[in-house]
Amino acid sequence: MDRFRVGVLGATGLVGQRLISLLADHPWFVVETLAASPRSEGRTYAEAVTWELRDPPSPTIAAMPLRSATTRSFEHCELVFSVLPSSTAATIEPDLVADGVVLVSNASTLRMDPSTPLLMPEVNPEQLALVEARARAGEGFAVTNPNCCVTGLVLGLVAVWRKWGIEDVQVTTLQAISGAGRAAAAAMPIEDNILPSIAGEEAKLESEPAKILGGPLTVSAQCNRVPVVDGHLMTVAVRTTRECHPAEVVEGMRQFRVSDRVATLPSALEHPICVRDEDDRPQPRLDRDHAGGMGVVVGRVRSCPIMGLKWTILCHNTLRGAAGGALLNAELLVRQELIARRSS
Repeated sequence: MDRFRVGVLGATGLVGQRLISLLADHPWFVVETLAASPRSEGRTYAEAVTWELRDPPSPTIAAMPLRSATTRSFEHCELVFSVLPSSTAATIEPDLVADGVVLVSNASTLRMDPSTPLLMPEVNPEQLALVEARARAGEGFAVTNPNCCVTGLVLGLVAVWRKWGIEDVQVTTLQAISGAGRAAAAAMPIEDNILPSIAGEEAKLESEPAKILGGPLTVSAQCNRVPVVDGHLMTVAVRTTRECHPAEVVEGMRQFRVSDRVATLPSALEHPICVRDEDDRPQPRLDRDHAGGMGVVVGRVRSCPIMGLKWTILCHNTLRGAAGGALLNAELLVRQELIARRSS
């Protein structure tokens, strides 16, 4: 197919860099426009970015001028990715949507809006029905991906939710410093330390899973920042509606597969959940790059004397939990024919 022209809003940040890297040679998308903060406008991407990934951006991307975060900047784009910080996104994203932009956002600004899909294609592709009428009418709309920890948590819950039901969840997160962004991480007293609070994270973990899974769910979350570069590790305890054994849960997770429509998306995994048998896995350093960082790794599935079940799960926060999740959502929009072509 002719590739869709896309813009990236927030292109110089760490998640923006991940997205630029994932979009390189993507079969369905080509980067048309890069936008960032006003202080970077007019500079080339190479001049403005402090590149932190192993492989550098392509010469074409490096030479692109950065533009402002306005609708006019994206007039030739059929879709715009927003990887802005939520505080900035709150003042920009609603205006872009009102002006007719199709927005795939990693920010939390619009996630809990009842008319906006909180989308994980492996779990709830049916949420795109919320925007179908607007898409067919050529109007702007937004699709959001969840908080990075919520992504891993829900992928660990979905097989159990569907087969045995879930009433309550307790989750403790050990979150990597890359989740805070470059500037915030540089100011953290994180060396030889753990920070037992992350602003806004517990509320997201306690509210977003129910919208994604489509039913009532009580989640109690405690969030911690730890001195790990990438990869959010979570310990999870679950009370199920119907009794089940840990061995059954392991088999259910291993058998979980996505729909045929989702499995053929360029960034999708047919089996996004990997279950390890070792007692000391998953570990961020060993497991965060499983399946290119797009899969989650579960381990230590066992009985819990209070809740019934417990396990450990790892999600690469800037890949499946952020840039890769947004890209997967955009691919599903293409597959569902919800993105309109624009004239040059």
